[in-house]
Amino acid sequence: MEKNLDRKWRMQQLISKQKLKHKKEYGVLFEECMNVLGNEVSILSKVDGEEAYDCLQKTYPFSPWSRIDWEHVSSKMVVDNAKELEKYLSKEFDESDENVFILWSYGDFPVLKTQLQKALEVIDDLRAVSSDIFILSPSRFVIECYHEGEITIGFRN
Repeated sequence: MEKNLDRKWRMQQLISKQKLKHKKEYGVLFEECMNVLGNEVSILSKVDGEEAYDCLQKTYPFSPWSRIDWEHVSSKMVVDNAKELEKYLSKEFDESDENVFILWSYGDFPVLKTQLQKALEVIDDLRAVSSDIFILSPSRFVIECYHEGEITIGFRN
């Protein structure tokens, strides 16, 4: 009986070790980003993440260089910084606890789901992970943070 327990314990240890080997790592900046988002973030599955990217691409036109083609978005606004964006959104939308998706223009980072207010609070951490990011509310708007510092919000038609 004891031999079976030892064997079972050893198998569990080997399985745990193997799972750790297969855990995908995204780097220190991504891990720091996840830490500041805390419990208010979830990582979407690959399938759900692809659906979020599809939604973004079907809703907003893109340029050949992976930017939203803002010339073809009728309702948009450029803001100078994250504070101005937060102020504008809190005035326009009462629902700062609305869930949004964080999508990355480059890299193989998974899509994140968090509350809008939390994403705005840690926007600098998000921008540290990837040079260009999108914060998507599928039914309302998208925020593009471009690597040259430009922040644009576009509203769904």
